[in-house]
This record gives sequence, C-alpha cells and structure tokens, in this order.
Amino acid sequence: MFFTAAEYDAAEQWAKRGLSFAEIMAFAPRTFERLGFPHRVADERELVRYADWNRDPGNQEYFRPGRFFEGPAVQTDYTPDEVDAMNRVRDQAVAATGKLGRPVRPLSGPFAQLGLFRILAAIGLKDLRVFEVGPGTAYLGALLANAGVGYYGFTDNAQALFLWQSWMMREADWLSGLPWWMFAKGDALPTVDVVVSNSNLSEMTHDALRITVYRARQMLEGSPLGLFLFTNIGRPTHGTEGEVHDRLCRVGFRLAVHTPYHAYVLGQFPFSGAPIPLYNPSGRPGLLTGAEAVKIPDDQRPLDLDVTELLEGWKPPIALASASCD
Repeated sequence: MFFTAAEYDAAEQWAKRGLSFAEIMAFAPRTFERLGFPHRVADERELVRYADWNRDPGNQEYFRPGRFFEGPAVQTDYTPDEVDAMNRVRDQAVAATGKLGRPVRPLSGPFAQLGLFRILAAIGLKDLRVFEVGPGTAYLGALLANAGVGYYGFTDNAQALFLWQSWMMREADWLSGLPWWMFAKGDALPTVDVVVSNSNLSEMTHDALRITVYRARQMLEGSPLGLFLFTNIGRPTHGTEGEVHDRLCRVGFRLAVHTPYHAYVLGQFPFSGAPIPLYNPSGRPGLLTGAEAVKIPDDQRPLDLDVTELLEGWKPPIALASASCD
C-alpha cells in the first residue's frame, strides 16, 4: 500500500471514524511527541531526513573493529557479502531519496540492521516469511527482500516513517505496508514465520504493546517456527523488559534466547543463539572495517552529519576509524 502524504492523512482520518478511543489512544505516537521527533510530513520531499540518523553516539561503534555492539547485536567486522548487501541497500536509498529531490546515502542505518539480518540468515533466509513492526529506516526489510526472503509486511504508527518505509521498500521491489489502523483492527494480517519488533517495545503505550503481541501471535500461529524477535526494547519510555517478557508469555510465547538478542517462540527454535554467525554465503575470505565498508560522496551526505559532528564530536568514518581512543 503506497500513499502520498495527503492520501495517508485522508485515509487515516477516514479510518478513525470506525475506531474506538482505546485504539486511537493506543497507537498515538506519544514517545515521538515526548522526544520532539518530527513524525509527520506535509510534503514527500521532507522524507529524505528519514533515510538516516546518526546522532546517537553508539553509531560510532560500527566503525571500531573487533567489538560486539550489544544494542543492535552487531559484531563490528564485516564480510564482503555483508558489505555488498549493505551497499546495495545504500544504492536503493540513494535512488529513493533522489526521486524525492535530494539523494542521501545512509551511513549508520544499514549497519544497525545487520545483527537482525545475520540472525535470520543463520536460521535460514530462503523460506522465511517476515513481518516487521516499526521498521524505522526500513533497511532490515530491504536487506531481506534483496536476499529473496518473503518479507510480507510492516506497520508503523508514525506517518512520516510509514511513508519513508513505503518509498524505500518500493526500491527493493517489494511493497506491502499495513497502516497502523488496519494492524490495530487485525485487518489483512499475513501468516508469517517471524515477527520483528525492534527497539520499540518499551516505547509503545501499554495498550499498543498488548495489541502488538496479540497480533503477532495471530500472524505466527500457522508457522512451525513462530518467532518473535528483537535485539533490544528501545528507550524505557512506557515499559520495562520484564513487562515485555510478561506480555509475550501471557499469550503463549516461550523465551528461547535471552542474550545476545531476544527470541520468543511458539514452536521449535532451530538456532543456538550465540555467537551470531557472520553472513558469508559466497565464502570469500577476509573481513572489512566499517570505514572500508562505506564511502559517502559529498553530494549524498545524510542531512544530520554536520550537526552530529557539532553535538557529538562525530568524525567521518575514516577519521573515526583511525583515531586513537586514548
């Protein structure tokens, strides 16, 4: 489902006529509003800002080799296959943002999704069907779609992010976004093997979390795997890890892996959990650093690189990778 900003707003307003107070309140973008995050746009050209965000100091970890970055569960050494996969996604982001008027080649975004991609690759990408709640930059979906995974859908309660995700996934030759009001009602839910809801579970309202977990259970019931997957719960804005665990267990999920990521299952989990294997189907030797993995031309710089350097002391990846930590 693909909307312009005006079409999305009109469809959302129409759908709200049939929603209760509880459903509208559950999926209100409260965390975004609390943070001052701009979650709506009036003009599609504004969507280029959602192609990447680098302000979080943790993003610098991707360019320091030989580490394990716990939040996104990313080992910071990259195979040639992983670099190729991430740069294909970057090319698609450049194509999408170019159509919006200002090409952007993302720096941190593809790295942030690599941990989840590696986990799903270790399980077996070929026959998986994946649905993602709150995809952010949409780069996990693009990585999976490019690898031939049945990436069946996504949903997001933020208008701007849903629109960007739709633009991005169209470049990956895949498009099946489910607006939040349809997800809340359980309309047109696909049957899938994996539901990913990453860095957002504690940022949901309590009712949104309850609905999300219940809808996930519905989508996964027909799968022998039935996996609910995330590496972290996000900012502890509305809930805790214990509350997320309790809610998943209440609808029948079983905790299969707690670290270095979280895997809850309805069926049998075929993967031991740690360490997470690197993705290297070609068998090519050697590992690359983050600085070797990505180059950003000046005319494709993410919009926030300059202000990130001002506020966080972020340096371009090559300079960061060669700088001493002493």
